[in-house]
Amino acid sequence: MDNTKNKNSKTEKKKKSKIREFFNALVYAAVAAFLIKIFLFEAFRIPTGSMINTLLVGDFLLVTKFTYGATTPRNIPFTDIRIPYVTLPGLKKPKVGDIIVFDFPGEQYELQSKEVLNYIKRCVGTPGDSIKIVNEVLYNNGKILENPPGARFENKIPANTPNIAIFPQQYIKYNIPNYGYADLLLWTSDAREVRPDSYYALIQLKDNSKLIVPRERLSLIKEEYKILTNVIGSSIEKVDYKPLGTGWNEDNYGPIRIPKAGDIIVIDSLNYQTWRMFVMKEGSRIELRNNKVFVDGVELPNGEYKVKRDYLFMMGDNRDRSSDSRFWGFMPVENIVGQAFMIYWSWNADIPFSDIFRLIASIRWDRIGIIIK
Repeated sequence: MDNTKNKNSKTEKKKKSKIREFFNALVYAAVAAFLIKIFLFEAFRIPTGSMINTLLVGDFLLVTKFTYGATTPRNIPFTDIRIPYVTLPGLKKPKVGDIIVFDFPGEQYELQSKEVLNYIKRCVGTPGDSIKIVNEVLYNNGKILENPPGARFENKIPANTPNIAIFPQQYIKYNIPNYGYADLLLWTSDAREVRPDSYYALIQLKDNSKLIVPRERLSLIKEEYKILTNVIGSSIEKVDYKPLGTGWNEDNYGPIRIPKAGDIIVIDSLNYQTWRMFVMKEGSRIELRNNKVFVDGVELPNGEYKVKRDYLFMMGDNRDRSSDSRFWGFMPVENIVGQAFMIYWSWNADIPFSDIFRLIASIRWDRIGIIIK
């Protein structure tokens, strides 16, 4: 009896020991995978065609996290809740030509993207560079920047065809009776100027600045505001006013200087709306009082604002099908996730998993293992 009990006891201990070993192995593997993902490599899938023909929809990439400096997690996993993070030293600084994955900073009218989204684009300008595009030809600091081998163009847009979605957004200043000056925010092409027979809302933003917004566009305002009054186009007096960005489009753009930490930007009543969101994205409160600019409650001396961070200018290789810095603005260096390194898998992402045989047949064997340049 005793021998049988001892044998059963030993067998149970061996089973528990094997289960414990298996569980420990899973834990160690999970921890190792987590550390690799955080500090070394991360997988990334190309979801859109903004980098065609360099990268295709359905390419799966390895991204090096350590190249520019890995960071601790930026958000709670599987949520859009952002958390403070720490950046480790990197091997190098980003340079022109690098293909970079980054935390999307949000549209130009947003303080921050409401979702945690990773974008991938090519860096075409570093802090302090001057960017200009003339008839699709890209210049960096006055020198032509050669197109990458996979660059793609579809439609050439003449220089005299402004795109009001281009960064920085365009404004036209108007005088509102009994209220003073306000800027017309050009959300869409049909709002290029105030139309005599159209109704508008004069709104006041949290910083007390005033904007004229077409009534049907009010829902696009992404921050708190109050409606001061309703106005008809014919009762508004236009004031000549051409801020930075007027007349630009995706093929004819700039010149514009990419801000770097320590740069001085002169902000006055005329270009206040142009730079207002930029300053707010840097974490400061900006106001216009009696034609004087205040940042964090202090009047800017001579209107001079000192830039806090370094920025990059990012563009997709598929130039006419890319939402990039031409539309949403400068990308903070601190938003970098990593550098695109290698394609480890590629297939036609449009084919559903339910059609598994056709999906397998679509594998792009010639792309697997390609080092990304």
